[in-house]
Amino acid sequence: EAGRERAAALAHVAGEAGVSAIYVSEVCRSQWTAKPLADKTGAAVVQLSAADVEGLVNHVLANHRGRTVLVSSHTDRIPQIISAFGAAPAPSVADTDYDNFWVITVPRFGPARLMLLKYGRET
Repeated sequence: EAGRERAAALAHVAGEAGVSAIYVSEVCRSQWTAKPLADKTGAAVVQLSAADVEGLVNHVLANHRGRTVLVSSHTDRIPQIISAFGAAPAPSVADTDYDNFWVITVPRFGPARLMLLKYGRET
């Protein structure tokens, strides 16, 4: 139930952000987290392997550069994804951290920037 509430909160928080694509892994939890937002926005959902961080980053940059995308991933992959986009420092993420929402901005020039937001019930 907490996961469903958090997914609804994510749709509320990001629902008006102009999300053009949503990336999920093959793991159901990742897909369930993103589903309410996909339903609300109609954004295309792209499923890629959780292990292929480089492929994820390359796909986002090749197909959605300059647009807003959501990546629903896993606590052990988040630091890798952040680093692969060039945003630093990559955070440490506990397996029980479910209320984090990282925003990575990849500007045309200069380094990527990272911002941490919170959503849903505190974990």
